Amino acid sequence: MPAGRARSMYASLYAQTRILGLPRSRFAITSRRNELVVLGSVAATGDELQWEQDWTDGGFDSARAEVTTTIGYARDRSSGATRRYPTAGVQLRQALVGGFSVAGSLRYISQSGDLDTSRGLSGQLVAERELAAGWRVGVSMQLNQARSTGRRTSLFGPQVYRSDDRSVFVYLRWEGNAGSAYQTAGIRSSAAGTGRVAGRVFLDADRDGEAQVGEVGAAGVEVLLDGRYRALTDRDGRYEFPFVATGRHRLSVTPDTVPLPWGLPAPAEARSDVEVPLRGLATLDIPLTRVTE
Repeated sequence: MPAGRARSMYASLYAQTRILGLPRSRFAITSRRNELVVLGSVAATGDELQWEQDWTDGGFDSARAEVTTTIGYARDRSSGATRRYPTAGVQLRQALVGGFSVAGSLRYISQSGDLDTSRGLSGQLVAERELAAGWRVGVSMQLNQARSTGRRTSLFGPQVYRSDDRSVFVYLRWEGNAGSAYQTAGIRSSAAGTGRVAGRVFLDADRDGEAQVGEVGAAGVEVLLDGRYRALTDRDGRYEFPFVATGRHRLSVTPDTVPLPWGLPAPAEARSDVEVPLRGLATLDIPLTRVTE
């Protein structure tokens, strides 16, 4: 560590279990000491206890809602005085009747809190309806989302800053094709037809392997499908392969494109398989963990 800089510490203890027959419950204790979480802010010092609860068991099913809630309690000593405040969050995804779908995540933390990348109420909500002949109409709302700097400011320092932006986008989208047949991605199995693969590469701050509210996406990361087809993540860390042969495929990440001080998990976990359904969507979120200094 360069001379003149105070030492920092980040530690997280995580456990997952089932309680009273409910789906997965996750508990985490996070401690920060003099850690820069975002640019232009004081160093974070404090502790947070969180309980995250899934309310839908099993994998994604487009016919039912996916809901995850988070409740927490923080003791924040970043400014010198001790502040105590609750935290909360919710993630949801649901396909509704009539071609409607809704997805989003919201998180609340104290307006004066310094332990997170956002303050107050933050998150995003997207509602979309599928119209006839490839047309879709939708609305996207974003509130106080952390933003990436788009450039490396230091080797181990933060790469995001807090934002007070509030935005609403209304869009009309058309999807179609003409001319010669499109190129199908992925190694073809005996099954016919195609589907889609999509997901998000995110900075897994608590190392639990799950994308939680407040964990930002990693932009510009190269995701590989079957080791040969490439896609780059956008500024929110999202990627997509639109036309993928049905069947089982392997996803991996190119290590050289991962921003420091983040890296891939253990080699056995750095790649994952997905099963692509016919005319359906296979989703996979890929975590990046902090490299030990």
